[in-house]
Amino acid sequence: MRNCDQNQGVAIIGGGIIGLFAGYLLLEKGYQVTIFEKESAAGENLSSLKIGDNVYVDRLYHHIFPQNRVLLSFISELGLADELVWRKNQTGIVINDRPLLLNSFSDLLKSYDLSLTGKYKYMIFLLRSLYVRNWKKFDKISVHQLIENNCGAEIWKKVFHPVLKGKFHDSASSISAAWFYKKLQQRAKCRTIGSGERLGAFKKSSKVLVDRLSGKIREKGGTILTGSRVEKLKIKNQRFYGLSVNGKNYDFDRLIITTPIPEIINLFSSELTNINDEVTSLKSIEYAHSLCTLVRLKKELSGFYWLFVRDEQSPFFLIVEHTNLIKSETCNDEHVVYLARYVTSCEELYSKSDKEIFDNDFCHLQEIFSHISNKDIINYSVTRIPYAQPIFKSALLRACCT
Repeated sequence: MRNCDQNQGVAIIGGGIIGLFAGYLLLEKGYQVTIFEKESAAGENLSSLKIGDNVYVDRLYHHIFPQNRVLLSFISELGLADELVWRKNQTGIVINDRPLLLNSFSDLLKSYDLSLTGKYKYMIFLLRSLYVRNWKKFDKISVHQLIENNCGAEIWKKVFHPVLKGKFHDSASSISAAWFYKKLQQRAKCRTIGSGERLGAFKKSSKVLVDRLSGKIREKGGTILTGSRVEKLKIKNQRFYGLSVNGKNYDFDRLIITTPIPEIINLFSSELTNINDEVTSLKSIEYAHSLCTLVRLKKELSGFYWLFVRDEQSPFFLIVEHTNLIKSETCNDEHVVYLARYVTSCEELYSKSDKEIFDNDFCHLQEIFSHISNKDIINYSVTRIPYAQPIFKSALLRACCT
């Protein structure tokens, strides 16, 4: 936007947190901004559910890493730093329907049935991984190759493959080692020796961030149009000059799109007659879709915040007990649990009703936590997010950056 006349209008497609941040920053610089959001409210993945009088919970689980300085600085600028709570949390894994602690190296070694040689190789590998600086160079190989070369087949089969399969399904063996190193170091920076991760979250849900940001945008003269699905871009001689929304035409000079890449490509489909290498690379990116069940309970599920589920028969691969990060008092004394998974096709995402998904999820949850029953259920909600997670296969970085 450096060479853009500030009097020109900027359209932003997508009213999620990225679209709102972009709009706020452009308004700060004097641009005229209109944000188009297809849903009935801004926020997208940060949307919330009302559970009481002025009491909300996020529809999807969210937390903030302490090293995310840019986001935290922005939250402070908006005057919301005091709305965050920070806490060290228990992380674990469910094996054979038993939750096991994963807060330290000793927990890791005790939780898995590994040979002595396997334990030694695993520990050395994790320690070395924390000091890898140029993680991008590992994009050429898969995490499967990385683990087997350094730790052997036992560690891949028992430790890493079940977790990656839960997230990436049949693509688990193809995931980039660069992605693995980056994620591992990101989580490690939240830890101190022998204790859980230190994470943050909004005490009263992410709605406070969305509302504050939306309010600032409107104060500065920006416009947020909800329930506004962009149907077509107006382009002439390879230059954008407007868009069509709900049958109405709007004129703009500049455009920012914050939606997932497949949706961007669909918007430009009529313009992509001469497909170049960059577009071909973008089209090659595969995505997984998020399916998350929010369960509101009368009693605590466990002492864990974050539980991986190592069971291929489980309908979900992750249990997040949100009220072990924030206090249950901020949620009407309810206990809020997310049961998360990724699916690989939109058909799978929408093939079952909310009730079918919940009934199946809760049945399996009771196999892990026998102390809960149907009487403990207050309510539930199912959220579907298409194109939520790129599948980070080997060489994806190189394909997108060249």
